[in-house]
Amino acid sequence: MTNKPHLAAALTCAVLMYVILSICEPILSFPLRQFSSHFSYGLLQFFINDIDLNGTIISSHGINFDVVPACSGSSTLKYILSFGTVLCVMSKKN
Repeated sequence: MTNKPHLAAALTCAVLMYVILSICEPILSFPLRQFSSHFSYGLLQFFINDIDLNGTIISSHGINFDVVPACSGSSTLKYILSFGTVLCVMSKKN
């Protein structure tokens, strides 16, 4: 019986976290795409000599790779943070 208030609080916090992150997703999406592009570009420079980065487009030997908005990681981040919020609230000591 004592877990019901914790469960209600956890679900409320998770829903609030999900809504807040959904509102902020357009703001977070582009910087996450840029980070992914720059990280991938830096990693690929170790293996490929002829590589260019233009915005979020990586070009090499006439082939272009683009980090599209759906691949920014913001949706995964939203789910992980919401689930993490539930775990934090549920594990809170009285």
